[in-house]
This record gives sequence, structure tokens and C-alpha cells, in this order.
Amino acid sequence: MQLLPLLTAFLSISQLATCLNILILGNGPFGNQNAKILHNYLSLNPNNTVISVLPLHQHSSFSSEIFVEDHPLLEEDLFENSDEDDSMIDTGELLHLEVGDHYYSEKLDNMWYVNGSPLFSSLFALDFVLPKKYTDLDSIDLIIIGPDEDNTLGLFDQYTKVTSQMMKLALLRNIPTMHISGLPYSQMTDLFDDNGLDSSNAEYLEALRNLENMITELSETTTFKQTHNFHTSRSMKVSSLLDTYKMNEHKNNNNRLLPNGVGLNVNFNIHENGKCTHPTSPFMFLQTRSVRGYNKILSLTHDDSIDSFQLDEIYNIDDNLSSHSNGIYLSEFTAEDKNCVISVTPISWNGDDYEEVEFLDEIFNKLNEEVSIAPSEERFLEANLKLVSQS
Repeated sequence: MQLLPLLTAFLSISQLATCLNILILGNGPFGNQNAKILHNYLSLNPNNTVISVLPLHQHSSFSSEIFVEDHPLLEEDLFENSDEDDSMIDTGELLHLEVGDHYYSEKLDNMWYVNGSPLFSSLFALDFVLPKKYTDLDSIDLIIIGPDEDNTLGLFDQYTKVTSQMMKLALLRNIPTMHISGLPYSQMTDLFDDNGLDSSNAEYLEALRNLENMITELSETTTFKQTHNFHTSRSMKVSSLLDTYKMNEHKNNNNRLLPNGVGLNVNFNIHENGKCTHPTSPFMFLQTRSVRGYNKILSLTHDDSIDSFQLDEIYNIDDNLSSHSNGIYLSEFTAEDKNCVISVTPISWNGDDYEEVEFLDEIFNKLNEEVSIAPSEERFLEANLKLVSQS
């Protein structure tokens, strides 16, 4: 499988100078193409240390259970349901697993699985893998949750999606976190033979290039001088290994990527496959709010003909709902309608939108200025400003 020729060009001098420790978490399954491409792409920068810890199986997006199957793998553990036709995928063959294998393992360098729920896998990463297997590593600079296939929009998704709960868990550990959504799901492939960095995934790689550009700008331009006080990012049990890990955290001289207790909800809005790789319609960054009077709320519908209930979401427009104090940002739902837009909402650990957002404005202005804006894109920006003025 050939790498895209432009991949080496994507790694600019500034990116290569960036040295970050990145932890990738997600809903699973281990070996899914999305997480594998993200891991391999960020690892192209030789200065980065990228660690992935994922559940062995994919779980419901709305499952907040915490459990682990702490026994050797069974026959049933070697298969995964297909999202497309509900058939069974032989993950044992794709992941090179066998009955009797340990319920957690580092299957490839820095790529771990655990036969547990998504929230358990997060705790497993923070309180076991990092302090016991990466004792000499400086503190984690960034946690990336995802990538999710479906966008994460508004308060309902924040309250119910397990990946949103994983983001809140990471923020409670005071670790800068990004929750990535909106990247189309790719079917599982052989773990060893396919790294995903080929031309068939060009749009995905272009999305990741923009993500890396944002991470690079945050690492180089932010002025958050707070220490890396991730005081609960390890088990509190006393041991020499954990003491060493704690001391190494203080050696990390990188600036914090984000303010204390702040994460970013990042949605890639892609409606026309292939278009976002075209120079006339590049990805554009847009800072958003979770809610600005344009929201979705949970609803229950009843089908009288079969006497059955079904959960649904309905749009709710309410000008009295709280919005950002300066009122210049669109909601995530408004941004969702626009193609090739990367909407980014800063969220505090307590669930509220973060108010001091000027640092993102400066970064996004710079990133958007670096792309060629075609007339159609100019009209889109003008339309955005018009929407804002009418909000």
C-alpha cells in the first residue's frame, strides 16, 4: 500500500518541531480503520508519542456502563457485528487474535486493546497503561476521543453519548482533550497489513491534516503557562512506579494546549464526498456554541398502529435560551448544514461552553487565511456573517 505523496509535505517544519504525547481513546472496536488512520497519521511526526487504548468491541454510543471481561478471550470475543448488513466480522483473523489470548494487550507498538466498556478502557488507559507501562513518559499533552462517525451536536449528545462522557472524564483529570466527530466510518481491515495512509482515504487524511494544523497552532501560540498538574491522571495507590511517573510529569515543559478544565468538541461537516479535498472548497474552521436558541430536544413518539414507542429528537428554536455573552457565534446545528466546515466548541469540565474564547479566534483566523478562498467560499463566509447579524 503506497503512502500518499503529499503526506511528507503535510509535515511542515513547525509540525516536526512540535513534540507531543498524545493519547487516543474511543468507542471501539480495536482495529477500526478510523482510529488506526488517526494513530498512524499523528505518528508520522517522529517527535510525537502516540498511544491508543480502545475497547476490543464496539459498544452502543449511549452506553455509560463501566465493566471489563477479565478472563482469557473466548470464541465469541473474536467476532464483531457489521454495521452495514448485520453480518459477523472475523476480528480474530483481522486482529490476529486467538481463543485464550489475554483480555488486554499491546497488539502493535503503542496500540492497546482491552475487553471492556469504553469508560473502562479510558480508566484502564489513565490508571494502568500510562503509569505502569509508560513510566518514563512525560505527561500526556493531549487526549483525542474518537473519531466518531456521527456528529456530536448540542446538549443532548453531550449528556448521552459515551464519547462525550469520556471527554468529561479526561477533563476531570485536567488533561487537554478534543472530541472528534463526523468522519465517515471505514470497514475494518487487517491490523498488520493496512495502515490506511493511501489515496483511497484522501478526504480523511485532508481532515486529519487540518486537525494537526490546529493542534500545532495551539502548541505554538497559546500562552497557558499552567503546570501540567494532572494530579489524578494516575492511580492514587502508592508505588515506586507511580512516584516515578508523577516526577516525570513535572519535566514536561510544553505549554498547555488548552486552559485548565477545557476541551474542544470538534465536528467535521462533510456532505459531499471528495469535495473537501478540492482547492476551491477547502476545510474551514468555525468556532461555535453548543446552543444558541437553535437546538434539538429529546422527544417520545407513539405509533398507534403497533402500540410502540420510539425515541426521537425535534428541533427547538427559543431566542430566550442562553448564548455566548458577545453573541457572535453560531450553534453547532447551524454549522452542520455547511459542507467542509470544521466546527469547534470549547467546553468546560462542568459541561458549560467556555466563555474566554479569543485564543481560538486568533488561531482560526490564521488557519483560514492560509487556504485559497474561492468566490463560492467567500459567499459562504458572507452568509455566515449575515446569519450572525440576524441571530
